[in-house]
Amino acid sequence: DAGQGTCTVAFFRIYNGENADMTANYEVTFSDGTLTVTRRPFAVMAGSDRKVYDGTPLTYGGWWISSAGFFPVEWHDVDVEIEGSITDAGTVPNVLRSVTVWENERDVTANYDITCTDGKLTVDPLPITLRAGSAAKRYDGTPLVCSEYEWIAAYEDRLLVKGHSASVSLEGSQTGIGESANTVVFYKIFSGERDVTKNYDVVCVDGSLRVLYPDYTLKIRTGSASKTYDGQPLTASECVIEENDLPEGFWVSAEAVGSIRRAGEAYNTVHLEVITPDGKDISRLIYVEYDLGILEVLPRPVTVRTASNSWEYDGESHYDDRAETTQTSLPLAEGDAFYCQGI
Repeated sequence: DAGQGTCTVAFFRIYNGENADMTANYEVTFSDGTLTVTRRPFAVMAGSDRKVYDGTPLTYGGWWISSAGFFPVEWHDVDVEIEGSITDAGTVPNVLRSVTVWENERDVTANYDITCTDGKLTVDPLPITLRAGSAAKRYDGTPLVCSEYEWIAAYEDRLLVKGHSASVSLEGSQTGIGESANTVVFYKIFSGERDVTKNYDVVCVDGSLRVLYPDYTLKIRTGSASKTYDGQPLTASECVIEENDLPEGFWVSAEAVGSIRRAGEAYNTVHLEVITPDGKDISRLIYVEYDLGILEVLPRPVTVRTASNSWEYDGESHYDDRAETTQTSLPLAEGDAFYCQGI
């Protein structure tokens, strides 16, 4: 074990050339030496970890021995105790509480000079968007307000943690014909009665309040279309203004701008412009009834056949990862490729 000991003489004799014991002819004085076993140095580092806030504790028991120095003796075992936990957003040490070295069942830790380094545990606030509600109505002389709001996921489709609630205040009012912002002026997030707002990275987005011209109406219909996926956008240019009771001199332009590339469905939406005789854009202040068409991209049928093969038994595992599309399949869309591995 590490420490010091005395090196003493256990047996001493002096012999002549004929191998006769001549010790008695000498007055011998012995001086003991010192034997030292120094403690073996090595460094243990607690691991670090990080995550986005989810309301559950973050712990990490990982550790490693630094490769920059010595390692413990090969047949010795090392036990490490790590203590660290964090739930709310922030950073705390991942503390390396103890290191014990064992030789079988004997504690030999005292034979080592161990340097311990703590890790870190970090919880980042959950990014999330708070959007004030929007509303629109025809002018009637009364204020238009909207107290609604919605949370929108900004990270991995995650919203407020289950059991959390929010207190939100909005500010906005529109009485005359026109448009103004509906703004988030205050928010707090709670877990029960505990304020947990700091655990969220909230981005606030304004809504809109639109008071429309009371006597103007447009009815617009767009076309529908469908095709099998080919990697190209699907659009339908048909766009018909079926009703227009705007005064003479108003310029109206409606264009179907819906588009979808991947398999699925989407509305064929409209880009609308309404310009008054004096050049003012009032597109967002006109009451519009939309009959939007549907753009549908159907999945492309593809049949994939894996390889066939045979081997004479040789005690080894065999595989064949070849695969191909069959003649009954449509070719893949331009730019697409498949990866397939047989097992």
